[in-house]
Amino acid sequence: MKIFTKTLLFFISLILLEAVLSISIITNIVEKNYVDNARNELGIEAAIVYENYNSWKRNIWKKLIFLKEDEVILRGVRNYSPFAKRVIMGHLYSTFIRSGIDYVVMRDTEKDLYNILSLGLSTLSLSDVSDFKSSRLHPYIEINRLKDNLAMIGVVRFEKKDGGYIEFFLIKMMNKEFCKHLTLNQSSYAAFFINNDFIFGSFEDAEIKPSISVTSIDTAYGEFYNVEINRSYYNIASQMLENIAVGKNSSPQILYLVTFLSNQPYIERLNLIKKTALYVTLNVAFLTIILSLFFSKNITNPIKALLNAMYNIKNGRYDINVRIKGKNEISKLFEGFNEMAEKLGEDKKMMEKYINEIMILNEYNEKIIHSIHAGIIIVDTDFFIKKVNRFFLTSFGYREKDLLGNSIMKLPCELVDDVILKDIKEIVSGKKKSISRIKGSRETKLYEVKLYPLSSTQKNHNPVSGCILVFEDISKKVELEEKIFHAEKLSSLSMLSAGVAHEINNPLGSIMTNVQNLLDDEREESRRISLKYIEQETRRIAKIIQELLTFSSVNPHPSAETDVNEVILQVVGMMKYAMRNHKQIVITSHLAEDLPMAKISGDELKQVVINLMTNSMQAIEKKGVILVKSWQDEDNKMINIVVQDNGRGIPSEHISKIFDPFFTTKQNGEGTGLGLSIVYGIVKKYGGSITIKSAENKGTLIKVSVPALL
Repeated sequence: MKIFTKTLLFFISLILLEAVLSISIITNIVEKNYVDNARNELGIEAAIVYENYNSWKRNIWKKLIFLKEDEVILRGVRNYSPFAKRVIMGHLYSTFIRSGIDYVVMRDTEKDLYNILSLGLSTLSLSDVSDFKSSRLHPYIEINRLKDNLAMIGVVRFEKKDGGYIEFFLIKMMNKEFCKHLTLNQSSYAAFFINNDFIFGSFEDAEIKPSISVTSIDTAYGEFYNVEINRSYYNIASQMLENIAVGKNSSPQILYLVTFLSNQPYIERLNLIKKTALYVTLNVAFLTIILSLFFSKNITNPIKALLNAMYNIKNGRYDINVRIKGKNEISKLFEGFNEMAEKLGEDKKMMEKYINEIMILNEYNEKIIHSIHAGIIIVDTDFFIKKVNRFFLTSFGYREKDLLGNSIMKLPCELVDDVILKDIKEIVSGKKKSISRIKGSRETKLYEVKLYPLSSTQKNHNPVSGCILVFEDISKKVELEEKIFHAEKLSSLSMLSAGVAHEINNPLGSIMTNVQNLLDDEREESRRISLKYIEQETRRIAKIIQELLTFSSVNPHPSAETDVNEVILQVVGMMKYAMRNHKQIVITSHLAEDLPMAKISGDELKQVVINLMTNSMQAIEKKGVILVKSWQDEDNKMINIVVQDNGRGIPSEHISKIFDPFFTTKQNGEGTGLGLSIVYGIVKKYGGSITIKSAENKGTLIKVSVPALL
């Protein structure tokens, strides 16, 4: 046994020594020669790339000087007109069509108009060049962002005879094709970086995006050697170009021109050397194995038997008993192995029993947590999420792997804010046994958040090991309570409406009689028109009074049908006439064609539109716009009417109260607070709906939906 060990160790040491010496000596020689050659080759290629880049800048600069002295351009700008503009654009096209320039943009600063001349296959839109403006009186060149690429932009300005300027922008896209033309060697590539961010380059594979720290160098030029990119290796030269602004409000960042020179030929030579050394090593190893076989018979057979026994234990068979003849160290090793296998078998049975009990208990607990129809989160004393049930994940759109192990403080404030975090601290510290809060979510849902302590099962520790948060959706419950409350208010309003209508009928009759007498006596046409509007609206008031008498009834008129667009046009015409001498308000309408009849009384619909437009007019201080729209839902069951203004808006704290009877934000004498309550009652009577969106100092939008007559 000792002779075998010494012989085997001798040959293995010989093999390792030969392999290490051969590979290290040869590779050191190759690497030394390669470093000198690579530095020279990389410097030459980087200089070529940099010179090609600068040649483009010089080319654009020459074009700018040419434009500055071009008589056609000077004459066209001096006598600038539509015809002169066409002459200039034609002259620019013939001048630059073979220059390599991609685009020429002309801007009239007086009218802020842009004209784009595309000299290649791609085109630019006006939105791409809307930020182009000359910042200097003399010609200059800058690098900037354009269409997700970098662009080299030459700028020159000409002053017009009648004031203003004509600005020209010569654009060369610094894209992939541009980078390809910068390199000379087929195994080299060029790319642009902004700070350490790769922008684009001449790599054939678009998915290759090198990641190197070009800002780690302190000089304008730096080199990196043997950098791995997509399982290939490159020598890299980084050259600092200039500072550029990549956005309107962003600070200037440094633009780098980076040259990549493939290191593959050197790697292939080095691999060949290593393969040769490995081949020699394997031959020596083969000879070592042949020699070792003569000494291994008495060693390897027992080891194989022991190895097979270990594989059986690994596969779960612990009833193993390995025997060997003789009394030596190996036989004692086998006896110890047999005893260990027997002990492992007993421990496995006991462990399987415990694991089975734990799995049953865990499965039972999992079923309970996931069966509860409320969101549950369990956090430890450090606020890390340890458990979350499926109802919470489904309700709030999370994945279990995104929450488990993360801090609960990463959840949005609409679920867990500072108040909830403070409550969790009080729960885990044992100060409180339970806490309940009401929270709202982005879907305007309401949740009741209940917090309970999680008791610890370990002795001599903090009795509270965490906190249980239960999120219960109470939106429907609150919504039902609000509907009941609103129905009670409408019922009270209906009773009040009946009394008010009865009291108004008598004076209304006198008004109608006097208006008709005035119409018979009046000869001036403009006054007759006003009296006719008074008569028309008085009759409508009479009908509204009749509706108020039946306002307490929830049943709509069985034969009610109305042309929505016709009612809107009548109201818009009346409103325009009524305010012709008052506020400067523009009323516009966008009405969908071919709308079906609506299932609502015409007078009631007119009352709804008048109330909404009157509120919009009163919300506009001096000047403003009121927009009225109509359209039909996709399912053709509802007709929608929108009245929108750009007035002073409604404070957020008043939104929930605007349909309440007698609630008004107007000054005394300007409103009764009944308008929107009556509108709400009319719309609900016919099975419709009304919604409102408003922001202070921005305006209000009210949408009314009424059933279509199918």
